[in-house]
Parts: sequence; C-alpha cells; structure tokens
Amino acid sequence: MNNLIDILLAEDEEHIAKLIVFKLAKESFSVTVARNGQEAILLLRKKEWKLIILDVMMPIVNGWQVLKELRSIVSLNDIPVLMLSAKGYQNLEVVGDAEMGAQQYLKKPFDPEDLAKVVKRMIRV
Repeated sequence: MNNLIDILLAEDEEHIAKLIVFKLAKESFSVTVARNGQEAILLLRKKEWKLIILDVMMPIVNGWQVLKELRSIVSLNDIPVLMLSAKGYQNLEVVGDAEMGAQQYLKKPFDPEDLAKVVKRMIRV
C-alpha cells in the first residue's frame, strides 16, 4: 500500500524539478512533475493531490493560469498551493491571495530544507 503523500509539481527547469523531487522523496512525499502548465492542467484531474507546487513562469501556460484552472475545479481550502518564482514575491502575495488563493510563496533560489519545511507545514505533516 502506498503511504506517500501525492504532490503535483509544475516546473519547467529540469534541475530545479529534480532537486525538489529528490528532497521531497526523502521526506516521504511522492512528486509527479509536469514540465509546463498545460501538462499540469491535464494532471489536476487525474489524482487527488495533497499539495500543488507551481512555478510562476512556465512555457505554454503559466503558473497563474494553472492556479486559475485549479480554483475552477476545487475550492481554496481543498488543495493548498505553493508558488515558486525567480522574481520577488511581494506582488505575488497580493495577486495570489486576492485573486486566486495561493497559500505560500518561495523565491528562487531557495534552500531545499526551507522548501521541505514549508511543504510539511502546508500539509500539516
């Protein structure tokens, strides 16, 4: 039986995706990677995710568009969302909280330990 907690990660930068998968796997999370926003939208409906991690700047469909699609499917309280961005996130908090309901933000580059702590806190593990 699979006791791992399922997380969807939408990240187009392969080295960052690998780092996140590696770190979270060590913490007993199962991470499925979407390489762009379009893939992430397809995966949203395939499984019951406990957390979704979205890169803001992705090809084809960006993280904000994925978040908007997610919120059309499930309510804010059903699936927490962590946004990742290489840009400062002061404005992300305003846009994300007010319009779409992302609960947390991390600025790239981030410490993998910090990421794991945020994920655990968001899922309440």
